[in-house]
Amino acid sequence: MCNCYLETNLDRLEQNIKNIKKQYQTPVKVMCVLKANAYGHGISEIAKFLDHSQEADMFAVANAYEAMELREAGIRKHILVLSGVSQESLEHLIPESVRLTVSDMKEAKRIQETADRLNRTAFVHIKIDTGMHRIGFIPDVDFVQNQLKTIASMDHVKMEGIMSHFANSDEPDSAYQKKQYDLFIHILNQCKDCGIHYDITHISNSAASLTSPSYQTDMIRLGIAMYGYNPFGKGLPNTLNIKPCASMYARINHIKTLPKGSYISYGLKYKTSEESVIATVSAGYADGFPRFLTNNYEVKIKDRYAPVCGTVCMDQFMIDITGIDNVKVGDYVMLFGDDPSGKCTVDTIAEKGNTIIYEILCNINDRVKRIYK
Repeated sequence: MCNCYLETNLDRLEQNIKNIKKQYQTPVKVMCVLKANAYGHGISEIAKFLDHSQEADMFAVANAYEAMELREAGIRKHILVLSGVSQESLEHLIPESVRLTVSDMKEAKRIQETADRLNRTAFVHIKIDTGMHRIGFIPDVDFVQNQLKTIASMDHVKMEGIMSHFANSDEPDSAYQKKQYDLFIHILNQCKDCGIHYDITHISNSAASLTSPSYQTDMIRLGIAMYGYNPFGKGLPNTLNIKPCASMYARINHIKTLPKGSYISYGLKYKTSEESVIATVSAGYADGFPRFLTNNYEVKIKDRYAPVCGTVCMDQFMIDITGIDNVKVGDYVMLFGDDPSGKCTVDTIAEKGNTIIYEILCNINDRVKRIYK
C-alpha cells in the first residue's frame, strides 16, 4: 500500500484531445507534449497509451534524454525535441529518427555534417522566432531566400516542419499574438513562392488551440489542455468540456485528539482553538504538495473538506478532521482532483501560491506512485 499516488484516467486524457479537435472545421493533427514527465503524469505510460491512439499524431519532448526514454520504452511515433541538443546527443537521436528543432544555421550545418557521417537522414523542424525571443531564426528580409533555401538543399537533412511559438497566448484576443501569427504565415507564403517544401506547420500551443481554431496550420501542440487544465486558469470559461485526468491521493498514517491550545508542526504556526481531532497525512513538499499551503488549503476526505493545520513538512502534513465521522488510519485523502466545488484542485493550489498549474504538476516527485485506469 503506497503512501501517496497520482491516479490518471487515460480515457479522459484521450477525450480531452477529441473535444479540443472538435472545434476545428478542417482536420488538424495533434502533437502531444510529453516533456517534464508528461507534466507530472508519467511520460512512459502516457506515451505508451497515446502511441496506440488515433488522436495523437506526434510527440514533443524538451530534451534528448526524454526522447531516448521514449524510444527505449518502445514508442514508435515521431518525436520532436523542442530545444537544441549536444553533439553527443545527435549521434544517438539521428539513428533513432528523432525529429530535431533547428534554430540557427550553425545548428543546421552541424546536423547535416553528423547525418552525412552517419549516412542517415536527419528530420528537422525549423524554429522561427516571430516574437517569443527565446530560440529560433530571426526572419530578416533574406531569411527565406538564403538560410531556408540552404537548409532545404542539404542532402542529409529533411525539412519536415516549420514552427514558431506564441509569447502571450494565455491572453485571449492578443494583438501581439495576431502579429506573430501573421508573420508566421508570411514566411510560409514566402517558402511556397520559393519552392521550399515541408510537411507540417505548427505554432499553436494549448492556449491558442482553445481560443484560435481559425489559425491555418497543419498541427497543434497540446500540453496542459490535453491533461485537462485550462491554460487561462479561472479566467476563461471551460466551453470545450476538458477535465483534469489526474487526481492525487495520500494515506492517513496517524490520528490523535489534541486539547485546546495545542501547537502543530514546525514553527508553531497553528494552535488549536478547541479540542481537535488531527490526522497526519503521508505526503509533503518532497512529493509536490507545496509548503505554501501551510494553514492555507483544504483536502477532501469522505466528501468533506479538512483544513491543513500547521507547516507542511517534507514528507507529511496535518489536517483537522474534527466532526468528520469514521476516518481511520489507512484512509486516503484527495490532495487535488476534479473537484466540482473548486476547493481541492490544482488551480486552487496554484492560485494560493501565486504561480501556474504547470509548476504544481511538474513538481510532483518521482516517488509518488503513478496509477492508470
